[in-house]
Amino acid sequence: MDDFLEKMRRIGMSENEAKVYQVLFRLKTATPREVHELSGVPRNKTYECLAALEERGFLKVSPTTPIRYYFHDIIKTFDRLKKDTQLALEDAAAYLLTLDSDHLQREKMMMQAYELNSEWAIENRLNMIFRQTNTELIILCQDASSLKKYIPDLRLFARTMQKERKIALYVVFLKEKDAADVPIRCYVPKKMLNEMLVSQKESSGLEITPKIMVMADRTESLAIADHAEKELGIYFFGRMQERVLSKFILDNIRSLSESDE
Repeated sequence: MDDFLEKMRRIGMSENEAKVYQVLFRLKTATPREVHELSGVPRNKTYECLAALEERGFLKVSPTTPIRYYFHDIIKTFDRLKKDTQLALEDAAAYLLTLDSDHLQREKMMMQAYELNSEWAIENRLNMIFRQTNTELIILCQDASSLKKYIPDLRLFARTMQKERKIALYVVFLKEKDAADVPIRCYVPKKMLNEMLVSQKESSGLEITPKIMVMADRTESLAIADHAEKELGIYFFGRMQERVLSKFILDNIRSLSESDE
C-alpha cells in the first residue's frame, strides 16, 4: 500500500474508500464509472465509497447526468474535520465524566457508617453479620473475655461456621497469651500487621481502641469499643477499606495451631 492510502486509512477511511479518494484527488472530478475503472474497486463498492465520502465531506456531487463527483477543497475539508473531531471528543469526555460522577455518587450512597450506642444494638448487628456471612469472617480481638461476651460458646460457633456453613473463620488475637485458653484455632499478627495497627492507632489521634473488630466477606465491619463508660459500636458497609484491610490481615497472620478444632 502506498503512502497516500496509508495516510487516508489513518484518518478513518477503509482501503476501498482511500482508493476511491485517491482517484478524485488526482482527477479532481470523475464519474462513478471512471472511479471504478481507475481505482480497481468493485462497482457496487465504488458507489458505497463515493456516498460515504460525500456524506463525510471529502467529496461533492453534481446534480447533472451522468453524476460527477468533485474533490473538495483540502483546507476547508480538514478544518471542518478537526472541528468535528474536537467536538466529538469533548462530547464523549463530558459523557464519560457524567457517568463517572454518577458512579461515584451511587457508591457514596451505598456506603454506610453509623454508631450503635447500646449493647442491644451492638449485639443485634453482630448477630446479623454472623447470619449473613457467606464466605469469610475475620474477628480481631484484644482479649478472650470480650470475645466470649458476644460468642459464649466459641467451639459451637466455630463448628457451625466452618463445618456446617463452610465459612473461612479467622479469630485473631493481638497478643498470643490472650489466646491461651480459647478452645478453637486462633491466629496472631505477624510483625507487619502489628506495626500497622500501632501506627494506625497513633496517627488517628483517637482515644477509642476497639476491643473487637469483626469483618465479614470483605464488605462490612463492626468495631466495638469502650467509650464514656459504655460500649460503642461503629458499623461500616461498602467501603474499599474492608476489602484492602481484610486481605492485608490474612496475608499477615500466623496460626497458633495446625489442628482442626
